[in-house]
Amino acid sequence: MATTDYSLAHSLPANVEAERSILGAILLDNFAYNQAAESLKPDNFSLDSHRRIYSRMVDLAESARAIDLITLCEELDRHKELEAIGDVAYISSLLDGVPDRPSIEHYIQIVRDKALLRGLMHAANAAIARAAEQSDPAEDILNEAEAAIFQLSENRIGRGFMDITEIVKESFGSVDALLQRGQRVTGLATHYTDLDEMTSGLQRADLIIIAGRPSMGKTAFALNIAENAAVEDKKVVGVFSLEMSREALLLRLLCS
Repeated sequence: MATTDYSLAHSLPANVEAERSILGAILLDNFAYNQAAESLKPDNFSLDSHRRIYSRMVDLAESARAIDLITLCEELDRHKELEAIGDVAYISSLLDGVPDRPSIEHYIQIVRDKALLRGLMHAANAAIARAAEQSDPAEDILNEAEAAIFQLSENRIGRGFMDITEIVKESFGSVDALLQRGQRVTGLATHYTDLDEMTSGLQRADLIIIAGRPSMGKTAFALNIAENAAVEDKKVVGVFSLEMSREALLLRLLCS
């Protein structure tokens, strides 16, 4: 292996063979690139050589060019990276052992998991180093550590395309159960009858924005919904405000 960072992959969480399998599968069948591009970025690869190769594959795909041994080597050479990744011999070796119709979904998950672990280690080490220096307030260090970990959480792998069978299995079964019970409200009831009739309640994963001019009752309306959910349905409700104090919010609830 003609890369200088091979030892790095052994000191940090990584699976070099999974990375090679993904790159080789893309070279063999460009359809595999669509699977990889949905979930992987160049930074998810542990080796610098693999990051360079995948970046050039992205360039080829985005310019609607085929990704094969010739075009990839040409693109790497144009960016003066061919020698750095191990020349044509290393590119050719990526095809070794790749089946004719490769399925790389499992490999993608492995590479993303390892990248997430490396990110956690980097975030933790940065926080430890800053804490050891004691040059910044503890709250600032904690906030930045939380932000770094939250960013990693945001970048976690999501679900791609789902076929109709999966959607029916996960969603329609619950709708059938609600239908049998005769319930029209499938989400969280606001206890405003007309609103619940139009929306079937506040649904999971929805972001609901109440818009209006100042002093038109937006906060009062939101607090009333929170109160209804807590008192009428015995739900646990959290209220966050960027402009009102806890005391002011509590007074509004008491006055209502």
